[in-house]
Amino acid sequence: MYQIFILMSLFCISLTAVAASQRDQQWLEDIDFLTEHAPEAHANFYKNLDKQQFLEAATALKQAVPKLADHQIKIGLASLLALAKDGHSFIRFYHPLVESEFGHGMAVKPIPLRFASFEDGIFVVATHRDFTQYLGAKLIAVNHTESGKALNIVSAMFPIENEMNIKQWGVYALSAPEVLHAFALSNTEKTASYTLQMGTTNQTVELAAIDRWPEELRGIVVDEQWQSLSDDGRPLYLQHLDQLVWYAYQPKHHLVYLKINSFAKAELAHIEQQVTAAIALSNEKVGSKLVIDIRHHPGGETGIVNGLVKAIAASHANQQKKLYVIIGGRTFSAAQLMATALEQYTYAIFVGEPTGIHIHFYANARNSFDLPHSGLKVFLSTKWWQTTNAADDRPWQEPDIYAPLTYSDYQQHKDPALEKILQYPQD
Repeated sequence: MYQIFILMSLFCISLTAVAASQRDQQWLEDIDFLTEHAPEAHANFYKNLDKQQFLEAATALKQAVPKLADHQIKIGLASLLALAKDGHSFIRFYHPLVESEFGHGMAVKPIPLRFASFEDGIFVVATHRDFTQYLGAKLIAVNHTESGKALNIVSAMFPIENEMNIKQWGVYALSAPEVLHAFALSNTEKTASYTLQMGTTNQTVELAAIDRWPEELRGIVVDEQWQSLSDDGRPLYLQHLDQLVWYAYQPKHHLVYLKINSFAKAELAHIEQQVTAAIALSNEKVGSKLVIDIRHHPGGETGIVNGLVKAIAASHANQQKKLYVIIGGRTFSAAQLMATALEQYTYAIFVGEPTGIHIHFYANARNSFDLPHSGLKVFLSTKWWQTTNAADDRPWQEPDIYAPLTYSDYQQHKDPALEKILQYPQD
């Protein structure tokens, strides 16, 4: 009987070893598949990446596979692809802008807090309704690592083009224990430790992941199960988040405000109609300012851009100190094309924060493939967008008037960008 027990034990150990070996081999094959096919499917994969660096990183990930859990390998694959520094090349469910705009959250479970990065730090701007005591807290550290440093560390898994991506996207990773664990910022993939400044005191809390990400619109939590600082008394730029485009006349300030949130393919005719109507209203209100707000605009169909820019250029507002464009870190892709064209062909004054993408960039992520074993879907850019001279290598479009958002502004429902426009001298 004892011998049978020993044999059964050895058999179980053998099966475990075989299973582990098969699992490791499948991950190794997935890494090789990504390493081989990503450069082939991309328009120019090595433009911003040294080939040897990429291959060495792939080798290092392969060597680490036996010691890594599945979630760590997935994040390792996302980080490997992110070395290309192309915001349109990514692994599905591992790109925060894409998932917050077009999906239902990343494929890693979050804690019940949503962070946002402001000029003066990282703060809790939304919580699940059972954790509202943390709303408004400032993030000081993650597992004893200073919050800014932690933000930079976890952002390595995203296809970062500039620092605004770190600010806008990295905060999602800070909410995901699986990501923190993969970067050695948590001891487990199920919970994470956070030091929060609550009033005048610091408090360290251990928070467990919940089942799903909250619903968002334009990066703002709108989930019924969550509470957000932006729920009541929203400023103009946070109103009508469910609309792709809207406009309003502000008689007090003699200003037409036009908010464009997307160039969704199915709504192009409606978007054109609304923009045309806003321009007509601005023309009717002789001498009024026209403010075009694309700070939350992640992109979409590019074919609409030229027509809109021509219409804006032909408007009465296209003169000195009458036309303003608000930009920010979520201004991306086709929205960047619009901003660049307005910079070239109008008198627009740009206000806000730098955009979230290079002036010239790769996009049109129409090539894709699935990794053979994990099934992870990889998207690759197929087109290079260059709309100014080749020497224009700006990492973003910088505003003429810098108007960063602080936590105090957000809490008090202020919009420093619009305030700067209203204060701008007209002479």
